[in-house]
Amino acid sequence: MKKVLILCLFSISVSAYANKSANDLNVYPEVKKDQNRNVILLDPKENEEDYRVLITASVEGMQDCNTKSRSAKYTKKLVEGMQYAYYEVGKLGNIITTLMGCSEMPKMGEIPINLNGNTILNYNSKLPIVVYASNGIKISSKIFKLEEIKKSKILND
Repeated sequence: MKKVLILCLFSISVSAYANKSANDLNVYPEVKKDQNRNVILLDPKENEEDYRVLITASVEGMQDCNTKSRSAKYTKKLVEGMQYAYYEVGKLGNIITTLMGCSEMPKMGEIPINLNGNTILNYNSKLPIVVYASNGIKISSKIFKLEEIKKSKILND
């Protein structure tokens, strides 16, 4: 009888673990104190293979006539024991800027962050896109549809 009870409890716990889906955010790592978790949920589309998602990041900062950007490390990780991907945006690097003399007063604006990594993802409405970023970093996404694929011509000199 003990063996049957142990077997039943084991099967219940295994099936509960197997039923955890990627949409259950509890399968993803907990948010650290200095981070925020950004979750992008995609609507189902017909022919999802024709769509791509571009992940972008920005931070608030003083803007003037100069072009500015920052950099941050962008890494893909997998949930331990599962094949669900999530992404991390690390600490910000130094500001990269042009050095023009500006006559206008600086004002607050969005400074883009150059994410060093593959930020173009396949569209998959069955899984959320989870991005952990340091506080103050804004994550957004753009959705693209592949209209036509053109083959290149090979020109040899």
